[in-house]
Amino acid sequence: MKPAALLALAGILLAGCKSGYTLTGEIPDLEQSTVYLCTAEDYPADLIVLDSARVEQGRFMFEGRIPHSALGYLSLDGRKTLASFILENAPIRIEGRLADRKSFVAASPLNDSLAQFQRQLERFAERRKGTRGEELDAIQEELYDYTYRTVVNNADNFLAVRILSRYPTGFRSARQMLDAIDRLSEPMQRHYMIRRYLRPQIEQYLRTDVGQPYRDIAAPTPAGDTLSLRQAVEDPANKCVLVDFWASWCGPCISGMNRIKQLYETYRAAGLEVIGVSLDSRREAWLRAIEKEGLPWSNISNLDGWQTGFDSYGIQSLPSFVLIRCSDGQIVARKPWGRASHIPVGEIEKLLGQ
Repeated sequence: MKPAALLALAGILLAGCKSGYTLTGEIPDLEQSTVYLCTAEDYPADLIVLDSARVEQGRFMFEGRIPHSALGYLSLDGRKTLASFILENAPIRIEGRLADRKSFVAASPLNDSLAQFQRQLERFAERRKGTRGEELDAIQEELYDYTYRTVVNNADNFLAVRILSRYPTGFRSARQMLDAIDRLSEPMQRHYMIRRYLRPQIEQYLRTDVGQPYRDIAAPTPAGDTLSLRQAVEDPANKCVLVDFWASWCGPCISGMNRIKQLYETYRAAGLEVIGVSLDSRREAWLRAIEKEGLPWSNISNLDGWQTGFDSYGIQSLPSFVLIRCSDGQIVARKPWGRASHIPVGEIEKLLGQ
């Protein structure tokens, strides 16, 4: 081969190496000799080991190439995650300490962009403090537009998927989220977070949005009997049913219980019923929270974590409220992202003629 051809081939090979990733890491208190680089086809199960690296004085390095950016993990055994980050074909630097898992920081173009996005969300949160009315609404609209633009501008990489899956409250509505998903590149649309979880969840939400018929849920009560929403909706004494999706581990859910109790005590005789649907997975924690908070309405749970809320109403955050009009079984109020302040008091009072 001629020297010129050899030089051309070397240039091609060098360009190929540069187009991959070089991940360097430093964990000063890491004493074991090997660390693993992983990705996933599902989470939290099914980690896929991409490579392993030798650790010397807490330092290690991985080199390789992936077809498109994805969620990456460091692991000590190839099964459990130590830290997560965006794995991309670029130089990546990861630092942290085993003694403090929250200390891990990843630096690369996409990881830096994610950090910038998170800082901007914090700025929005600071601006919202102490504001009300139209000023607060204007800040919220800025946040919704900023989140949407960030996703659309990164439609061909994993930053968009990360924002969609981790920050749903940054979107104006479920329809805006679905529109953003539709604008993703084909590889990102095929990502399991979008294909298996987020798109089905949002589509289920839209099937149970305002104006749609309610979807029945039947689950055990604390006493072990089975109770369904249908029983409450079809009870002649009830004019409307407020479904409260909550969990014992959800701080905003617990802090908002007094508001629901006041509402229940005020309007129970007028025809308001409340059904608490817990997304707990531990029976003891669920029962303890009911007793501690003194919840006077019916409570049910399949103790399957998020599954019941996911399958029935596309629940993505807690607390979430769904208000059902008993006369025709139609959903008349719900909010896509839960806050205790989203209890639909006005709609309840209107249905009850108050």
